[in-house]
Amino acid sequence: MSNLVRENIGNDRLLAVVEQATTPFQQVSVHNIYEYHSEHKHRNYISPTLVIIGKVVQLHREFAWTSNHQTGDCYFDTTRKPLESREKSLVTDMVSNSFLNRF
Repeated sequence: MSNLVRENIGNDRLLAVVEQATTPFQQVSVHNIYEYHSEHKHRNYISPTLVIIGKVVQLHREFAWTSNHQTGDCYFDTTRKPLESREKSLVTDMVSNSFLNRF
């Protein structure tokens, strides 16, 4: 965002933040780039989160095919420990092998 603001992107450019994207707890917020940069840039979002910038964001108001979830709950269990190094390595190997076997 800082780079966009520094390069003086148009004031009419919108940004959408889709928090907990593709889950039943999805939250969509739409902001002007400058408004987001000054008021929301330090906010922590719950994963998975998508950031969408550009004209397509205007379509959200017109086609809002789903409404925001109202409870503020987390879809994924945030109390679990992160994967240990060995487990991360195994997952990475599995993904790499699976990906490479497709070609």
